[in-house]
Amino acid sequence: MSTSSAVLTSCTARAARRRVPWLLCLALGLGGAACERTSAVRAGPPAGAPLTIGLTSGSIDVRPLVRTLTNAPLVSTGPDGRAAPGLLQRWTVSDDGRTWEFTLRAGVVDHDGNRVTARDIVELVDDQIAYEALAGLLDVDRLEVVDDQRFRIHLRAPSSLLLEALTLTRAVPAGPFRPDRSPVEADSSPTLIGQPGPDGTAPTVTHVIFRRYDSPRSAWAALLRDEIDLLHQVSGDARPFLEREPGIEVRPFLRPFVLTLGLNVAHPALRSTLVRVALNHAVDRREILEGDLGGHGEIATGPVSLRHWAADRSVTPYAYDPALASRLLDEAGLPMRPGGARGPSRLELTCLVPDDSPTLERVALRLQRSLHAVGVHLRPLPVPPGEFETRVQAGNFDAYLMTVLSGHGPSALYHMWGPYPGRWVNHGYRAAEPALEELRRAATDEAFARALQRVQRVLIDDPPAVFLVWDEVARAVGRRFVVPPGTGRDILSGLAQWRPREPEGPT
Repeated sequence: MSTSSAVLTSCTARAARRRVPWLLCLALGLGGAACERTSAVRAGPPAGAPLTIGLTSGSIDVRPLVRTLTNAPLVSTGPDGRAAPGLLQRWTVSDDGRTWEFTLRAGVVDHDGNRVTARDIVELVDDQIAYEALAGLLDVDRLEVVDDQRFRIHLRAPSSLLLEALTLTRAVPAGPFRPDRSPVEADSSPTLIGQPGPDGTAPTVTHVIFRRYDSPRSAWAALLRDEIDLLHQVSGDARPFLEREPGIEVRPFLRPFVLTLGLNVAHPALRSTLVRVALNHAVDRREILEGDLGGHGEIATGPVSLRHWAADRSVTPYAYDPALASRLLDEAGLPMRPGGARGPSRLELTCLVPDDSPTLERVALRLQRSLHAVGVHLRPLPVPPGEFETRVQAGNFDAYLMTVLSGHGPSALYHMWGPYPGRWVNHGYRAAEPALEELRRAATDEAFARALQRVQRVLIDDPPAVFLVWDEVARAVGRRFVVPPGTGRDILSGLAQWRPREPEGPT
């Protein structure tokens, strides 16, 4: 078939293969191995100094880290929500917003040594739509290959979420490293082999080795002994110690996840906006941040990051005001009633908590104490992640506690709180749907900003949840490598630019 102006598919006639949604994979830390292309395995690593990454337990799923290091995204989205070129180096859009033309960066070669063409990217996007159509791909009518370097996406209606969808879609195995095996298993310890740069220069990190430890303490002790070069995640109790250690560099960054007490709006009492606002005033977010998270994170005003270029930065978090919370509960028709052994109460809620997170369990107990003070009995119910997933998808919960993906852009908001057909949490909330649909259809920056700020206001005035803290993760770098200056992003994304530290001369 000729690649010139070849129309590959009509998305209206496609039957999607439904699997675990991408949002739930990210939120629960699942690997989602089906969401990546794999390439054939070639020979072992070349000679050279390794960089060793220490994992703090044997159960950590290594696949998300491997995907970060081995794949090349089509488009990138920064913390400010702006799209930046990836493998797609430039794009144009028609005046009616319905036709986008993309140009692929020249000379891209995948890990099998094959040149990547526009047809490969079209097949990748088509694959993503068949697997699970992200919000920005819901309006795709057809995909068209123009030539080896260019392709077009034709939309049935304009969508402001298209570029972010290309950030989130399956990536090309053309990153700075390639795995020594395929597929990579969740509990494995693969070696990643450094690839030459686009200009043929040898990699400064020739290969990456993963090493597992049975506890965080064992892992950070290995960092101090120079047995590893990167501690992939620093626990709260180790962080102050490592920050004081000469030669060790701790690099924190905010993830696009919000620690959230989600609410089932179908629950008879939680249908009331007053009750949900009262629960927000009953919780001391500062106490959670300082007491349970070691001060590492950022209090959330809602699920829209104030770092986004279009966000209204004047919004503030809910004030901690138990007296106001009690008055609102009275007004909502939930007076304090005599209780049993637990004392007087207004409302009882069971809260699902994944049983593999001690941090979430600690936060759940603090929330239980805070809400008890206003007469709401919150009963944390630890459940295995699989049961958690099943129950939130079925709407079989009063409340849940987890870190919810909110993203650098609004796609995750649309998936979670908008009229997305594949919504994975059956929470019954509909108030933000009109504003999110307006945002999806915004054709200009001005219209987009107005719509996003409207979304912010709706999610504050009629909250679907108690948004607590933006999640912060820290990584620790050992003494043997020099890391480029910080940008507020995950340093793993720039691992190929790390270089071995020059040996010190004689004193």
